[in-house]
Amino acid sequence: MKERIYKMLDGYELIVSEEALFVRVAEGRMPITTSEEVEFDRVLALVDHLQQQLTEKDATIDILRQALMATRHTLGSAQIIVNAALREGDKE
Repeated sequence: MKERIYKMLDGYELIVSEEALFVRVAEGRMPITTSEEVEFDRVLALVDHLQQQLTEKDATIDILRQALMATRHTLGSAQIIVNAALREGDKE
């Protein structure tokens, strides 16, 4: 398994490799070994944070989708009015 690095919410970097679990306090500094329980709590906090962000993004997408549908409906109605006016103009 290749070494993987995850940026945690508290600024730490979680480094996962086949050999061990490490934490780096700042980029460029030496990683230190850490307790799996502590890092598990950090990972769960990150997962919770990301789930909250996804929920917020989903809500935003839903609002934008509804606005798009309303705009399409308005444009469709406007096109009908324009087409009717053009037909009336052709009759004259």
